[in-house]
Amino acid sequence: MDICTNGLFKSFWIRSEKSMRLSTKSIAAVFASPVGILFLAGFLWSFSGILIKLLNCNAFVIAGARGGIAAIVQFAYLWSIDAKVQLPRGPIQWLGVAAFVSNIFLLVFAFQLTSAANAVFLHYSGVILVAFAAPRLLKENTTKYDCLAICLALAGIYLLVGTQLDSKTQTGNILGVFCGITFAVMQLCWRYVGKTRNHIDLINVCLISDVITFLVSIIAVSFFVPSGNINLSRNWQLFIALGIIPWALPNILECCVIGKVQAVKAMIATMLDPLFTAIWPMLILSEFPTVWGYSGCTLILAAIVVSQYTELKAQKTLADISSRREETFAKVAVKRAN
Repeated sequence: MDICTNGLFKSFWIRSEKSMRLSTKSIAAVFASPVGILFLAGFLWSFSGILIKLLNCNAFVIAGARGGIAAIVQFAYLWSIDAKVQLPRGPIQWLGVAAFVSNIFLLVFAFQLTSAANAVFLHYSGVILVAFAAPRLLKENTTKYDCLAICLALAGIYLLVGTQLDSKTQTGNILGVFCGITFAVMQLCWRYVGKTRNHIDLINVCLISDVITFLVSIIAVSFFVPSGNINLSRNWQLFIALGIIPWALPNILECCVIGKVQAVKAMIATMLDPLFTAIWPMLILSEFPTVWGYSGCTLILAAIVVSQYTELKAQKTLADISSRREETFAKVAVKRAN
């Protein structure tokens, strides 16, 4: 009798809660996957904007201090897992270093020579290059859902910053275009290394890149930055937070999982960065976006959901198979009890 009751209850529960269970399991599986780790990385990167805004320093000072602190954290991580610090191996890893360092400094100059909105939009437009290059260089198919997600994401970023776009600062815009290109090259190189090597090699790439950024910034600060614009002693807590929370930690997270996520999906997942970059000033500084800004945030979220459609579909298929198997077991238990 107990077996019969349990079997009937289990069968009823599977049927009545099937749709809710499937959607919950599918979404939970995505957030627990490498893509979910990239969501977390994008969330952490978004703190850069508000922390930089709170710092009253030259851009080279910020880039150098952030790189130096991040390098210490990355070295500590490698030491904690008994991994060796080593120079990048091969041309692809060195290209990744060059693209990473170039992207950092191009973004610095783009912010100085054009509006922040232009710099952000052109920086993330690099996802278009990844969509075209990934099938040829990484043998990864760009699906129709990826293309739709790219369009939604770029439209969302445009609406988010569109009221501030400026076409008059051509030099800064050109640098912004190169910033997007270097961002795309960096992501392609990291994906390739992640697929063919391991995450330790990628973290070493990050470490060397941050060390180079630190050294170049020291030279730039020594020759071109007035001492009054440094202010390291007054803002040391913010500098430490900037080097760890939105830089070292998300970069380590991305290095650990980038080899398991297609390049296009990885870039779209990290677009939580511009989304939350717009939210933090609203919560901390009471700087509210326009109606278009809210629409842009919605489109970015829609892009992330669309880009993960195939993953959700796969998780749903697995859940369907599991549910049918459980339902079959329940029916067998009922028959045996009778």
